[in-house]
Amino acid sequence: MHPLFVAVNAKYIHTNNAVRLLSANSAHETEFLDFTIKDAKDHIVESLLERNPSVIGFSTYIWNVEIISELVKALKKRSDVPIILGGPEVSYDAPHFLNSLPVDIIVKGEGEHVIDAVLDYLLVGTSLESTPNVAWKKDDKIIEHPIEEIENLSGINSPHHFIKDTDHIPKRIQYVESSRGCPFKCSYCLSSLEKKVRFFPLSDVLDTLSHLLEKGAKTIKFLDRTFNANKDALSIIDFLIRNHKKGTVFQFEITGEIMDEALIDYIHTQAPRHLFRFE
Repeated sequence: MHPLFVAVNAKYIHTNNAVRLLSANSAHETEFLDFTIKDAKDHIVESLLERNPSVIGFSTYIWNVEIISELVKALKKRSDVPIILGGPEVSYDAPHFLNSLPVDIIVKGEGEHVIDAVLDYLLVGTSLESTPNVAWKKDDKIIEHPIEEIENLSGINSPHHFIKDTDHIPKRIQYVESSRGCPFKCSYCLSSLEKKVRFFPLSDVLDTLSHLLEKGAKTIKFLDRTFNANKDALSIIDFLIRNHKKGTVFQFEITGEIMDEALIDYIHTQAPRHLFRFE
């Protein structure tokens, strides 16, 4: 028996970093599985239960919340396995999901720093009194703790080094973070609820990119809300220009009005055509 983290992706080519980050940063012996929203629900349920997990955690987004809701209900009809929901779709309305679905606990926001406390609570009954980012029911009353962001991202283990992923790296989009959070507070965006922008060490970002390129990654997308808010943006771009493989594409989200002229000039003069895509 072991905790099992589950991704239900929009397509096979997508890679879910969340379940991999939880596995990479847990002291428990965990497993993660990938499915897609096109997989039959009965197939997913059978695949999960046959592994006899001690806990099941779902990574929940706007595109999979409907199927995950159905999976949770189906699983609880056949098993008393504790179920965790995490992800942006449940982080900001935890009471709704606790009241409408038979889930045991919701992890709000980042989960790497709280996942083991949650697993210990579900598996051995330890307390969550001092654990942030969680919401659960006790005696029909919802207990909800505020979100605390991870201040120092250098302590997070990479989600990109699992042996079981090696053969899939060239076939799937690979997602990389050089930062978390956004400097802007656009009212329509969930990122505006994050308190501050935090950056991964440049050495960690370059190590991740080196690994993915070595393993044959073809499309690498940066998850940064505003990539060019990073003071290391030029260093990362320079590394990619010097180390890319033929046919590889890199994609970034940027904010045009703060785009540095030196970075624009460098890309125009040094980058091969079609190497970079910017949103």
